[in-house]
Amino acid sequence: MMVAAKTMTLTAIDLFTNPELLDKAKAELKQKVGGYVYKPLLGDRKPALNYRD
Repeated sequence: MMVAAKTMTLTAIDLFTNPELLDKAKAELKQKVGGYVYKPLLGDRKPALNYRD
């Protein structure tokens, strides 16, 4: 588990210190996702329970 944590940390450091790398990653994500738009399964209806009132 420590190897995964170190890997993610060093990747984040690389992205923060190298703006060109971050731009490439954003472009790759945009290319792979394409024109997909998330649509929730519940649609536009209100939640069954309102815990805030």
